[in-house]
Amino acid sequence: MDWAGRPVDLANTSLLGADIQVSNGDDVIVDGDTPIFVDGIACWAREARFGGIVVQPAAAWLKPPSTIEEKGCPKTLAAFEYDGRAVLDFLIAASPWGSIDQAIASLSLFAHPDVVAATGRRAVFHTVRGRTADRGTITGGVMVDDNASPAVAFEWSTGLKRAMTRDLTCCHLYASSSDPEAYTDLRNIFYAPSFIAKLTDSQARSLPEVHALHVLRYRAFALHGYCGPGSTIRPPKPQNYDGLTWADPAGAGATAEQVEATFRARLAQKPKDRITKSVARCGWVFSGGHPDPQVVYDGRS
Repeated sequence: MDWAGRPVDLANTSLLGADIQVSNGDDVIVDGDTPIFVDGIACWAREARFGGIVVQPAAAWLKPPSTIEEKGCPKTLAAFEYDGRAVLDFLIAASPWGSIDQAIASLSLFAHPDVVAATGRRAVFHTVRGRTADRGTITGGVMVDDNASPAVAFEWSTGLKRAMTRDLTCCHLYASSSDPEAYTDLRNIFYAPSFIAKLTDSQARSLPEVHALHVLRYRAFALHGYCGPGSTIRPPKPQNYDGLTWADPAGAGATAEQVEATFRARLAQKPKDRITKSVARCGWVFSGGHPDPQVVYDGRS
């Protein structure tokens, strides 16, 4: 398939087996060498030297035989037809990961099932994401927040220390910014380098065939049996999933007692924090969803 997720056919356009054309049915997508996906691996399809077509992983083309004139001339953005995603796939294919999906598997961090069990397999806080001007306001027992509450839920429960990280992003598998039952549910959260996180950003109800979230959503299902907010329909298993090597999830061995003690100690250190306000006034997983009288909020309003 091509970079837009469309199935494609490759063919020579001359009787002598020269030139290359990429098509989708009767529609010609491109004439000439082109990047494609084969079983989830970024590849290049090029005209063979003596006729025919050669398809190889992109890594095989990173340092092709070059003439004296070509040496010292790295590929420019124009060579990729100004397609930033094609540039990224080209670089990843030459790395030890070999494909975007493997880079995602190696570099994405999920909460361990022990942590998820310790937090009751539900949202930790009663918060949603909203406008900057509305943050801190409470309506119907739910507080408007930014991305702080899901990030804190993940970091405090797994032991990830934000001060030791750089260019990481707290991400959601399913669009849930307005759903308090899913916004801070650890099953719906993962961390990844920011350049990977950008590939996973989607608010769409249905994803295109080629999208980074497919392998991530199936990973959450494999770890936690999670099918998305309020859903029992398991996500489709990507064709190349079994060939991926995943990073170990964070927080193995956690217990509910340990996690709750950690959260309470951190909240006690932040009496004016917005998250402390949400726990004291809206409740959380460790108070049965009711406002927690043991947590003291000493901020304004």
